[in-house]
Amino acid sequence: MKRKAETRIKNDNAGQQLLDFLEQRFTYHERETWRAAVTSERILQNGVATQPDAVLQTGDLITYLIGEEEISNNLSGKYAITHFHKLSQHLDGKYSFLEIIPETGRYHQIRATLLSLGYPLLGDKMYGCNETIFLRFCKGRLTAEDHRELRLNRQALHARELRLDHPETAKAMKITAPIPSDIMPKSSCLFVSSW
Repeated sequence: MKRKAETRIKNDNAGQQLLDFLEQRFTYHERETWRAAVTSERILQNGVATQPDAVLQTGDLITYLIGEEEISNNLSGKYAITHFHKLSQHLDGKYSFLEIIPETGRYHQIRATLLSLGYPLLGDKMYGCNETIFLRFCKGRLTAEDHRELRLNRQALHARELRLDHPETAKAMKITAPIPSDIMPKSSCLFVSSW
């Protein structure tokens, strides 16, 4: 079974070589790792095998095929368990409202897990569907198109309930908060891309 991640080339990346694009946009791998992925046909350009020095054009679809063996062999992070339950679906199935229960408490666990499964969180600039938005956000240069793509000014993520032990008394505590109106399921604003 193979998972895949895809991205469409925009005007600002047109004319760039594929390997340069991969190294700059996806910094979690070294250049030689990306070269090996391209030459082993795990990176496709418009659905076909390509070369590291291929020149990108506006609208090109870059696909990264990830096999199960690659996922299991490259687990450098800590083990994480997250439970997802779809509560509702909206806008012709384009977005879903989820209940998410993490068993482990890893840094960015929910956001990173959703992105790795192909369901980025709405409004997420770091783990969203377009990594270049995060780069522009860091420089204070979000565009009107970025805001439309994000759909929200913040992550559509809310802790409805937290359970923890009081740090001094060790008494079990339960803290609840209503879901904010800007991420309640409605036609204008929802939780994650289709689940």
